[in-house]
Amino acid sequence: LMVLHGTENAYVVAQVHQAFVRHVRVGDEAECILKLYPGDVFAGKVVNLFPVTRSAEIDAGAGIDPAVFTQPAEPYLVQIELESPPDRLPAGATGTTAIYTSEFGASHIFRKIMLRMDGWMNYLRP
Repeated sequence: LMVLHGTENAYVVAQVHQAFVRHVRVGDEAECILKLYPGDVFAGKVVNLFPVTRSAEIDAGAGIDPAVFTQPAEPYLVQIELESPPDRLPAGATGTTAIYTSEFGASHIFRKIMLRMDGWMNYLRP
């Protein structure tokens, strides 16, 4: 078993709740903070939206399972390419991402402030 990891592009994959993914478009601005780099904010852009969740994986030959209708809403995945990535971005690093869509444009300033405060808090609670 071998895992290959390309180094030509640095990107993160963010989970976006189904209620909010309808506003996200390719090209939207985004910012990420990583617990690995407290206090740093990494700018990026949305490059891909994965249009499927795990709950879409149904075995067609097994019939309809009643549990399918009681599943909670799962998040969709959004790929964000970082403009100035850190020197080392190990797979599985965790953090927080904000995507700035065309909706609620004036409120983006509040989210930017909150994201930076969370980044500074990573010094105290890694």
